[in-house]
Amino acid sequence: MTSRAERLLASLSAAELRQLDDAIGTVKRPATKGLYALLKQLRKKEETADKNHLFQQLFGRQWTRKEDYLLRNELRLLSEKIQEMLVQWEQERELRRSPSLRAQFLLRALLHRRLLPEFEEELPRAYSEAIQRMDYANARLINDLRHEHLMLYCEITPERMEQAHKAMVENLSNLKLIYRSDVAINQHNRVVCQQTLGAMGKPMPATAVGSDAEFGGITTPFIEFYEQASRAHQSLGEARVEHARNAATHIGMVANIFPDHTVWGFAILASSLLVEQRYSEANGVFQSALEFIRANQLSPPPDMLFNHASTLMKLQEFEQVLALIQEYHPIIKDRPKVYFRFEVLRCFCHIFLRQPDQAFAAIPPAITQRPESEYHYFRFLYLIIPYLRGDLESAIRETRNFNDYFTRHKDALLYPKEKEVVALFRTFFVAIADSTDKQMLNRALASVQQQMQGVTARAPEYSGYLYLRWLQEEIQRAMKTGTR
Repeated sequence: MTSRAERLLASLSAAELRQLDDAIGTVKRPATKGLYALLKQLRKKEETADKNHLFQQLFGRQWTRKEDYLLRNELRLLSEKIQEMLVQWEQERELRRSPSLRAQFLLRALLHRRLLPEFEEELPRAYSEAIQRMDYANARLINDLRHEHLMLYCEITPERMEQAHKAMVENLSNLKLIYRSDVAINQHNRVVCQQTLGAMGKPMPATAVGSDAEFGGITTPFIEFYEQASRAHQSLGEARVEHARNAATHIGMVANIFPDHTVWGFAILASSLLVEQRYSEANGVFQSALEFIRANQLSPPPDMLFNHASTLMKLQEFEQVLALIQEYHPIIKDRPKVYFRFEVLRCFCHIFLRQPDQAFAAIPPAITQRPESEYHYFRFLYLIIPYLRGDLESAIRETRNFNDYFTRHKDALLYPKEKEVVALFRTFFVAIADSTDKQMLNRALASVQQQMQGVTARAPEYSGYLYLRWLQEEIQRAMKTGTR
């Protein structure tokens, strides 16, 4: 009986053999190369291999049953190499047959190599042409890449979120068209089989032709994971946590099959606990996620790392945040959208640790070229750092400069409310500078607290911002000690 390697070789054309020659040339094992040469000669002579002859030629001694495993291993390795080439050739044929598949692969390569201008240029045409060809499967995958680009590599704005949502709405239509197309083919194949069986005297009940929307009982842990995750995002309070916990449990059942999705199961549960201000529990889940990632040799998602760092910030574990950023810096730097946020966290860790020089050194260059929301965040550091250095005069001067910035750009600003926060900082610094005793200081600081409550009541989203959190804690410190 011929071996698999011989049968695979016999199926190859002359052109394929020439390509296989090049592939075998890269193999490091001399025995595998020698076996290929021997089988190739036998193929040319249209002869069948004799294992005694092969063993003698390869290993320089007589074949024995005890050492037969050596020849079997070489035959297996050669078969695997030929099969790799068969897969490659089939992929190449499929790419030639399907232009939209090629476009999808190109877009995937551009995106994952961070060639974003090229990606943005290629994507609209690729998607439009896939739709025109009714290649809904590749249209869906191209739109998934559009969604990934918007969510992971662009600044999050309402406009971009609307674009991401639109892409997923389009993909719902694509999914339905894929399903309807595949079901139509499946129904046709069943009808043909039934017709043939009927002609052979074995009639079967007729297949119902048309839309098939019967999904009762069709589910998997993977499906349950995403449905529970969606319900978690739609819920509040304990219901959010419960759905997130159910999602993590379901994906955990198939963690060996879907390790990347299992990581998101951890992340969704931990993030739901973070939102519910259950910081210690959230930290525990994030730690479990990192253990799972290390055990499975995965790369942690930067968004998950950011939420973990945010949790540690809430727990006032500033040294741990800095260690986390240091450990995963290559991964964080590779994701521009979250890299800024980590830079902010690093600066404010030094602020909360009362390390103004380190905070100043951590401010990235060219902050004026950042989007407005990012620029403002860093600009607040220029108010805090001189204060921590004991230079109240410079701190007050920076509040005036920042206020002037708001005045100059008042008609173009997206976040004008932050001018009120700058006023709070100025009032705080002036209170520290002008108060002559603790009683006078506390009255002034109580007034700042009251004003701060008014700001956060009018704009609740600011209540969790790090610069306001610092100001609140610093007011409390000054009221307690009577000094900075």
